[in-house]
Amino acid sequence: MPASKQTDQVSVAGEGKRSVRDRLGARTWTFLILAIVAILLFLIVNIPAVTTFFQKFGGHVAPIVVGAVIAYLCTPVLRFYEYRVFRRMKHNGARRGISLALTMITALATLALIVMMIVPQLVRSIQDLVSDYETYLNDMLRFVQNLLDKLTANLPVEINISSKEHLMEFLTNMYGSVEDFYDKVLKPIIGKWDAGHFAWNAVGDVFVYIKNFVLGLFIAFYILASKEKRIGQVNKFRKAMFKPETDSKITSFVALVDKSFGGFIYGKLIDSLIIGILTFGLMTVLDVSPYNMLIATFVGVTNIIPVFGPFIGAIPSFFIVLISNPSKALLFIILIIVIQQLDGNVIGPKILGDNTGVSSLTVIIAITLCGSLWGVVGMLIGVPLFSVIYYLATVLVNEKAEKRGLKTADEFYYAVDRYDTAAGEFVMMDENAAKKRRKPRKDGKEPIVKRIGNRFRRKK
Repeated sequence: MPASKQTDQVSVAGEGKRSVRDRLGARTWTFLILAIVAILLFLIVNIPAVTTFFQKFGGHVAPIVVGAVIAYLCTPVLRFYEYRVFRRMKHNGARRGISLALTMITALATLALIVMMIVPQLVRSIQDLVSDYETYLNDMLRFVQNLLDKLTANLPVEINISSKEHLMEFLTNMYGSVEDFYDKVLKPIIGKWDAGHFAWNAVGDVFVYIKNFVLGLFIAFYILASKEKRIGQVNKFRKAMFKPETDSKITSFVALVDKSFGGFIYGKLIDSLIIGILTFGLMTVLDVSPYNMLIATFVGVTNIIPVFGPFIGAIPSFFIVLISNPSKALLFIILIIVIQQLDGNVIGPKILGDNTGVSSLTVIIAITLCGSLWGVVGMLIGVPLFSVIYYLATVLVNEKAEKRGLKTADEFYYAVDRYDTAAGEFVMMDENAAKKRRKPRKDGKEPIVKRIGNRFRRKK
């Protein structure tokens, strides 16, 4: 081979191994860093405007997103009909059309069945609760009065709020009038909340949700009808635009997203359905409240939200029980605690498994951050989103560590004191300091950190 060609190949290989910073140059790299910082500062300063923009943009693309979600959730049903029920049908078009029609009918029938089972009882429970609120209020006041009598038995204090009339008299004596109590106590808490304005906005939101759902159904229908064509177009774009190595990474990333989001959402829906049915059954057996269906719906729906969901559902449910049957309020709290412990330790792990792969602290951070940004939807997708981010960050860090010849296991670094640059090796901390960083094993074996540290010292 001529020397010139060898020189060219060496130069090309060396060029390929150069970092992005070296290939761009110091000035261009500095300019890019400053531009990214400037953009981030601009976004931080103009957070309200950016939030408004994304809210309006989200409102416009909501039907498309809803359609994509419906298509994603209905894909297993379509596969069942197409490749299980009608697998012997030779005509592909007819098989797809019949399977797609049955898939949409199944989805709508399931939704209609849930609505017919739950909504009438919910409406009836709310109507009864509103019509009998004075009776429930007096029962609750008598229950509270009994508690106050026990607490103030040895005190020179007499408080009587055993009925609605006595409560009005108590508030009048304390604040001058009920109106003054509202202005001094309730109004600062409620703020400028307008019930009429809230109800009008709620009605408008319901119509928007119905519109997005109907349009989403049509979009989902067309997505499922031509999903092979769309997948082929995406694969063609990937093969044409990316190198084989990059295309392989994209495929792995998409599979990870499908596993994280799909597994988490499917599992959470099944888990919440089981919790709602279990709550309704136990409350009916123990006769906790006349509104067991309403409370079980609250608990089941809010259980979809990780960590905070059970508390969000338990608080209004507790007040409903306190109003309708005060003597069973404590029993309801104990029942919810038992159900949530059963869900967290038995039902949830069996259904969800280890789909997230993130720690409890990361779950809380994900729910808090995504919930503040995108509301209830953010609280639902926050955990799988952070799971994907955590996996990508772990892969990146491990690749960097392997290139530098470092260990990739996290346990190895628990007992590391520092890195000796001159010797090119880690220096382990002494035994007393290492014990503070690790927990003793219940099986009596040495922790993995100590075993790695001992091997390291023996090699040294």
